[in-house]
Amino acid sequence: MYSRFLREAAEITGDTLLSEIAAEFQRIGERWTEVAHLFRQAAEAGAFPSLAGDKRGIAAPGRYGRGGVVSVTQALIVRQGRRR
Repeated sequence: MYSRFLREAAEITGDTLLSEIAAEFQRIGERWTEVAHLFRQAAEAGAFPSLAGDKRGIAAPGRYGRGGVVSVTQALIVRQGRRR
C-alpha cells in the first residue's frame, strides 16, 4: 500500500527518488509475501505443533493483509500471547 502512495506522490511531484523508494517498498512487500507462504507451508506440514488447532490466521491469507503476511504474524502473536 505504501508503495502505491509513493508512486502516486512521485507522479504528482515529479520526484524520481519517490519512484525508486516505491520500487524498494514493493520488493520488500513481495519478500514478506514469500515469507508468509513459507510459514503457511510449514504450518500445513506440521512444523508448528504449538499452533495446531489455531490456524485461523494462517488458513486465511489475505484476511488481514493482501499477501497473508499480517495473518501469519497475527496468528503467531496471538498464540505467543496465550503462553504468558
